Amino acid sequence: MNWKTKIDSNRITLVHCLFFIIVICIGAIACSSSRSLHKRPTEVAGPHANEYPSWSPDGTKIAFGSERDGPSVIYIMNADGSNQTGLTSLNHDNYDPIWSPDGTHLIFYSRRDAHRQIYIMDADGSNQTRVADTQFEEYAPDFSPDGTKIAFYSERDGNREIYVMNADGSNQTRLTNNDSEDNYPAWSPDGTAIAFRSDRDGNAEIYVMDADGSNQINLTNHSSDDTKPTWSPDSAKIAWTTYRDGNNEIYIMNADGTGLTNVTNNSAHDFASAWSPDGTRIAFTSDRDGIYEIYLTNVDGSNQTRLTGKK
Repeated sequence: MNWKTKIDSNRITLVHCLFFIIVICIGAIACSSSRSLHKRPTEVAGPHANEYPSWSPDGTKIAFGSERDGPSVIYIMNADGSNQTGLTSLNHDNYDPIWSPDGTHLIFYSRRDAHRQIYIMDADGSNQTRVADTQFEEYAPDFSPDGTKIAFYSERDGNREIYVMNADGSNQTRLTNNDSEDNYPAWSPDGTAIAFRSDRDGNAEIYVMDADGSNQINLTNHSSDDTKPTWSPDSAKIAWTTYRDGNNEIYIMNADGTGLTNVTNNSAHDFASAWSPDGTRIAFTSDRDGIYEIYLTNVDGSNQTRLTGKK
Protein backbone atom coordinates (compact mmCIF):
# COMPACT_ATOMS: atom_id res chain seq x y z
CA MET A 1 0.00 0.00 0.00
CA ASN A 2 1.47 3.36 -1.04
CA TRP A 3 1.30 6.49 1.12
CA LYS A 4 -1.64 7.92 -0.88
CA THR A 5 -3.77 4.82 -0.48
CA LYS A 6 -2.92 4.73 3.23
CA ILE A 7 -4.05 8.35 3.70
CA ASP A 8 -7.28 7.71 1.81
CA SER A 9 -7.92 4.62 3.95
CA ASN A 10 -7.33 6.61 7.12
CA ARG A 11 -9.66 9.33 5.89
CA ILE A 12 -12.40 6.78 5.23
CA THR A 13 -11.91 5.28 8.70
CA LEU A 14 -12.05 8.75 10.25
CA VAL A 15 -15.24 9.60 8.36
CA HIS A 16 -16.83 6.35 9.51
CA CYS A 17 -15.87 7.09 13.11
CA LEU A 18 -17.26 10.62 12.92
CA PHE A 19 -20.48 9.33 11.37
CA PHE A 20 -20.81 6.74 14.12
CA ILE A 21 -20.28 9.38 16.82
CA ILE A 22 -22.85 11.70 15.23
CA VAL A 23 -25.43 8.89 15.08
CA ILE A 24 -24.86 8.09 18.76
CA CYS A 25 -25.19 11.77 19.74
CA ILE A 26 -28.39 12.19 17.74
CA GLY A 27 -29.82 9.06 19.34
CA ALA A 28 -28.91 10.26 22.80
CA ILE A 29 -30.51 13.65 22.18
CA ALA A 30 -33.66 12.04 20.81
CA CYS A 31 -33.82 9.67 23.75
CA SER A 32 -33.32 12.52 26.19
CA SER A 33 -35.98 14.56 24.42
CA SER A 34 -38.43 11.68 24.51
CA ARG A 35 -37.68 11.06 28.18
CA SER A 36 -38.27 14.71 29.03
CA LEU A 37 -41.63 14.61 27.23
CA HIS A 38 -42.77 11.69 29.36
CA LYS A 39 -41.07 12.69 32.60
CA ARG A 40 -41.82 16.35 32.99
CA PRO A 41 -41.06 17.61 36.52
CA THR A 42 -44.09 18.47 38.63
CA GLU A 43 -42.41 21.33 40.47
CA VAL A 44 -42.88 23.63 37.50
CA ALA A 45 -44.10 26.87 39.00
CA GLY A 46 -42.66 30.21 37.92
CA PRO A 47 -42.77 33.91 38.80
CA HIS A 48 -45.99 35.13 40.46
CA ALA A 49 -47.12 31.53 41.00
CA ASN A 50 -49.56 30.46 43.70
CA GLU A 51 -49.03 26.79 44.49
CA TYR A 52 -49.02 23.84 46.90
CA PRO A 53 -52.29 24.34 48.79
CA SER A 54 -52.98 22.82 52.23
CA TRP A 55 -56.43 22.74 53.80
CA SER A 56 -56.94 23.65 57.48
CA PRO A 57 -58.45 20.85 59.60
CA ASP A 58 -61.68 22.79 60.13
CA GLY A 59 -62.05 23.38 56.38
CA THR A 60 -62.29 27.17 56.63
CA LYS A 61 -58.82 28.14 55.33
CA ILE A 62 -56.21 27.12 52.78
CA ALA A 63 -52.48 27.77 53.20
CA PHE A 64 -50.28 27.98 50.10
CA GLY A 65 -47.01 29.32 48.72
CA SER A 66 -47.01 32.46 46.58
CA GLU A 67 -44.34 34.18 44.50
CA ARG A 68 -46.53 37.19 43.68
CA ASP A 69 -44.08 39.54 45.39
CA GLY A 70 -40.82 37.83 44.37
CA PRO A 71 -39.64 35.24 46.91
CA SER A 72 -41.95 32.38 47.88
CA VAL A 73 -44.11 33.51 50.80
CA ILE A 74 -46.51 31.38 52.87
CA TYR A 75 -50.05 32.74 52.56
CA ILE A 76 -53.40 31.76 54.01
CA MET A 77 -56.84 32.54 52.62
CA ASN A 78 -60.43 31.63 53.29
CA ALA A 79 -61.59 28.47 51.54
CA ASP A 80 -63.47 30.60 48.99
CA GLY A 81 -60.26 32.45 48.03
CA SER A 82 -60.99 35.65 49.97
CA ASN A 83 -58.81 37.43 52.52
CA GLN A 84 -55.39 36.32 51.22
CA THR A 85 -52.76 37.17 53.84
CA GLY A 86 -48.97 36.67 53.78
CA LEU A 87 -47.45 35.09 56.89
CA THR A 88 -43.71 34.95 56.15
CA SER A 89 -41.34 37.73 55.12
CA LEU A 90 -39.99 38.58 51.67
CA ASN A 91 -36.41 38.07 52.84
CA HIS A 92 -36.30 34.32 52.18
CA ASP A 93 -38.11 31.62 50.21
CA ASN A 94 -40.57 29.50 52.21
CA TYR A 95 -42.37 26.46 50.80
CA ASP A 96 -44.97 23.71 51.25
CA PRO A 97 -47.06 24.76 54.27
CA ILE A 98 -48.88 21.98 56.13
CA TRP A 99 -51.39 22.48 58.95
CA SER A 100 -51.01 20.81 62.32
CA PRO A 101 -53.89 18.41 63.12
CA ASP A 102 -55.36 20.88 65.65
CA GLY A 103 -55.13 23.81 63.19
CA THR A 104 -53.01 25.99 65.48
CA HIS A 105 -49.68 25.72 63.61
CA LEU A 106 -48.14 25.44 60.16
CA ILE A 107 -44.95 23.59 59.29
CA PHE A 108 -42.96 24.40 56.15
CA TYR A 109 -39.42 24.42 54.88
CA SER A 110 -37.38 27.57 54.41
CA ARG A 111 -34.19 28.75 52.72
CA ARG A 112 -33.44 31.39 55.37
CA ASP A 113 -30.49 29.33 56.68
CA ALA A 114 -27.41 27.91 54.97
CA HIS A 115 -29.52 24.84 54.15
CA ARG A 116 -33.23 24.28 53.59
CA GLN A 117 -34.63 23.63 57.04
CA ILE A 118 -38.01 22.74 58.53
CA TYR A 119 -39.79 25.48 60.47
CA ILE A 120 -42.98 25.74 62.47
CA MET A 121 -45.08 28.82 63.20
CA ASP A 122 -48.39 29.77 64.75
CA ALA A 123 -51.30 29.86 62.29
CA ASP A 124 -51.16 33.68 62.31
CA GLY A 125 -47.48 33.67 61.25
CA SER A 126 -45.98 34.44 64.66
CA ASN A 127 -43.31 32.49 66.53
CA GLN A 128 -41.46 31.13 63.50
CA THR A 129 -39.05 28.53 64.89
CA ARG A 130 -36.67 26.06 63.31
CA VAL A 131 -37.68 22.53 64.31
CA ALA A 132 -34.19 21.01 64.10
CA ASP A 133 -30.80 22.28 62.94
CA THR A 134 -29.33 19.36 61.01
CA GLN A 135 -26.93 21.23 58.68
CA PHE A 136 -28.45 19.23 55.79
CA GLU A 137 -31.11 19.94 53.19
CA GLU A 138 -34.54 18.99 54.62
CA TYR A 139 -37.85 19.27 52.75
CA ALA A 140 -41.60 18.67 52.59
CA PRO A 141 -42.64 18.05 56.21
CA ASP A 142 -45.94 16.38 57.13
CA PHE A 143 -47.51 15.93 60.57
CA SER A 144 -48.61 12.58 61.94
CA PRO A 145 -52.38 12.56 62.64
CA ASP A 146 -51.82 12.99 66.40
CA GLY A 147 -49.36 15.86 65.86
CA THR A 148 -46.54 14.22 67.81
CA LYS A 149 -44.29 13.38 64.84
CA ILE A 150 -43.17 14.92 61.56
CA ALA A 151 -42.25 13.00 58.41
CA PHE A 152 -39.89 14.72 55.95
CA TYR A 153 -37.18 13.94 53.43
CA SER A 154 -33.50 14.69 53.80
CA GLU A 155 -30.33 14.77 51.69
CA ARG A 156 -28.05 13.95 54.63
CA ASP A 157 -27.25 10.48 53.22
CA GLY A 158 -26.11 11.73 49.82
CA ASN A 159 -29.51 11.07 48.29
CA ARG A 160 -33.08 11.78 49.35
CA GLU A 161 -34.52 9.56 52.07
CA ILE A 162 -37.69 9.65 54.19
CA TYR A 163 -37.20 10.42 57.89
CA VAL A 164 -39.48 10.79 60.90
CA MET A 165 -38.80 12.90 63.99
CA ASN A 166 -40.67 14.04 67.07
CA ALA A 167 -42.48 17.35 66.66
CA ASP A 168 -39.74 19.03 68.72
CA GLY A 169 -37.03 17.79 66.31
CA SER A 170 -35.73 14.97 68.49
CA ASN A 171 -35.38 11.25 67.72
CA GLN A 172 -34.78 11.53 63.97
CA THR A 173 -35.17 8.11 62.35
CA ARG A 174 -34.66 7.07 58.73
CA LEU A 175 -37.50 5.01 57.22
CA THR A 176 -36.22 4.40 53.66
CA ASN A 177 -32.75 3.18 52.83
CA ASN A 178 -31.69 2.74 49.21
CA ASP A 179 -29.70 4.47 46.49
CA SER A 180 -32.74 6.06 44.82
CA GLU A 181 -34.65 9.25 45.57
CA ASP A 182 -37.45 8.83 48.14
CA ASN A 183 -39.39 12.01 48.94
CA TYR A 184 -42.74 13.74 49.51
CA PRO A 185 -43.97 11.67 52.48
CA ALA A 186 -47.69 11.88 53.33
CA TRP A 187 -49.03 10.39 56.55
CA SER A 188 -52.37 8.56 56.32
CA PRO A 189 -55.06 10.10 58.57
CA ASP A 190 -55.44 6.82 60.45
CA GLY A 191 -51.73 6.93 61.29
CA THR A 192 -50.88 3.47 60.00
CA ALA A 193 -49.14 4.29 56.72
CA ILE A 194 -46.99 6.81 54.85
CA ALA A 195 -47.29 7.30 51.09
CA PHE A 196 -44.29 8.73 49.24
CA ARG A 197 -42.60 9.16 45.86
CA SER A 198 -39.69 6.93 44.85
CA ASP A 199 -37.69 6.46 41.66
CA ARG A 200 -36.16 3.13 42.74
CA ASP A 201 -37.79 1.41 39.75
CA GLY A 202 -36.26 3.74 37.17
CA ASN A 203 -38.96 6.40 37.20
CA ALA A 204 -41.02 8.16 39.85
CA GLU A 205 -43.74 5.98 41.39
CA ILE A 206 -46.12 6.30 44.33
CA TYR A 207 -45.17 3.94 47.14
CA VAL A 208 -46.80 3.24 50.48
CA MET A 209 -45.21 1.80 53.62
CA ASP A 210 -46.18 1.13 57.21
CA ALA A 211 -45.54 4.08 59.52
CA ASP A 212 -42.40 2.35 60.83
CA GLY A 213 -40.94 2.04 57.31
CA SER A 214 -41.76 -1.62 56.72
CA ASN A 215 -43.71 -3.16 53.82
CA GLN A 216 -42.77 -0.67 51.10
CA ILE A 217 -45.08 -1.30 48.12
CA ASN A 218 -45.28 0.28 44.65
CA LEU A 219 -48.88 1.38 44.03
CA THR A 220 -48.71 2.98 40.58
CA ASN A 221 -46.40 0.74 38.50
CA HIS A 222 -46.45 2.98 35.44
CA SER A 223 -43.79 4.10 32.95
CA SER A 224 -44.63 7.80 33.39
CA ASP A 225 -43.78 9.81 36.48
CA ASP A 226 -46.07 9.86 39.52
CA THR A 227 -45.47 12.14 42.50
CA LYS A 228 -46.82 14.13 45.49
CA PRO A 229 -49.37 11.76 47.08
CA THR A 230 -52.06 13.01 49.50
CA TRP A 231 -54.57 10.94 51.46
CA SER A 232 -58.34 11.29 51.64
CA PRO A 233 -59.59 12.03 55.19
CA ASP A 234 -60.84 8.45 55.64
CA SER A 235 -57.48 6.97 54.48
CA ALA A 236 -59.34 5.03 51.77
CA LYS A 237 -57.98 6.90 48.74
CA ILE A 238 -54.85 8.69 47.54
CA ALA A 239 -54.70 11.66 45.19
CA TRP A 240 -51.44 12.32 43.34
CA THR A 241 -49.86 14.02 40.34
CA THR A 242 -49.11 11.97 37.23
CA TYR A 243 -47.70 12.63 33.76
CA ARG A 244 -49.20 9.52 32.14
CA ASP A 245 -51.47 11.57 29.85
CA GLY A 246 -48.64 13.72 28.45
CA ASN A 247 -49.22 16.52 30.96
CA ASN A 248 -49.55 16.74 34.72
CA GLU A 249 -52.98 15.65 35.98
CA ILE A 250 -54.49 14.98 39.40
CA TYR A 251 -55.57 11.35 39.71
CA ILE A 252 -57.29 9.47 42.54
CA MET A 253 -56.86 5.79 43.37
CA ASN A 254 -57.85 3.44 46.15
CA ALA A 255 -55.25 3.01 48.88
CA ASP A 256 -54.27 -0.35 47.38
CA GLY A 257 -53.53 1.18 43.96
CA THR A 258 -56.77 0.14 42.22
CA GLY A 259 -59.59 2.26 40.80
CA LEU A 260 -57.58 5.01 39.06
CA THR A 261 -59.54 8.12 38.04
CA ASN A 262 -58.39 11.30 36.27
CA VAL A 263 -59.94 14.14 38.28
CA THR A 264 -58.67 17.29 36.55
CA ASN A 265 -58.69 16.01 32.94
CA ASN A 266 -57.34 19.21 31.43
CA SER A 267 -54.68 19.90 28.79
CA ALA A 268 -52.82 22.21 31.21
CA HIS A 269 -50.47 21.12 34.01
CA ASP A 270 -52.35 20.33 37.23
CA PHE A 271 -50.41 19.25 40.32
CA ALA A 272 -50.06 19.38 44.13
CA SER A 273 -53.42 18.13 45.41
CA ALA A 274 -54.91 18.68 48.90
CA TRP A 275 -58.13 17.08 50.15
CA SER A 276 -60.77 19.08 51.99
CA PRO A 277 -61.39 17.75 55.54
CA ASP A 278 -64.83 16.44 54.56
CA GLY A 279 -63.37 14.58 51.55
CA THR A 280 -65.67 16.18 48.98
CA ARG A 281 -63.23 18.58 47.28
CA ILE A 282 -59.58 18.82 46.25
CA ALA A 283 -57.47 21.96 46.04
CA PHE A 284 -54.67 21.90 43.47
CA THR A 285 -52.32 24.04 41.36
CA SER A 286 -52.86 24.63 37.62
CA ASP A 287 -51.47 26.79 34.82
CA ARG A 288 -54.62 26.50 32.67
CA ASP A 289 -55.05 30.28 32.68
CA GLY A 290 -51.42 31.00 31.78
CA ILE A 291 -49.96 31.20 35.29
CA TYR A 292 -49.92 28.81 38.24
CA GLU A 293 -52.92 29.42 40.49
CA ILE A 294 -54.83 27.56 43.21
CA TYR A 295 -58.03 25.83 42.07
CA LEU A 296 -60.78 23.77 43.67
CA THR A 297 -62.59 20.78 42.22
CA ASN A 298 -65.14 18.31 43.46
CA VAL A 299 -63.63 14.82 43.78
CA ASP A 300 -65.56 13.72 40.70
CA GLY A 301 -63.84 16.47 38.67
CA SER A 302 -66.83 18.79 38.45
CA ASN A 303 -66.99 22.49 39.34
CA GLN A 304 -63.30 23.35 38.85
CA THR A 305 -62.93 26.91 40.17
CA ARG A 306 -59.95 29.25 40.50
CA LEU A 307 -59.29 30.75 43.94
CA THR A 308 -56.17 32.90 43.44
CA GLY A 309 -55.23 35.45 40.79
CA LYS A 310 -57.40 37.88 38.91
CA LYS A 311 -61.00 36.76 38.56
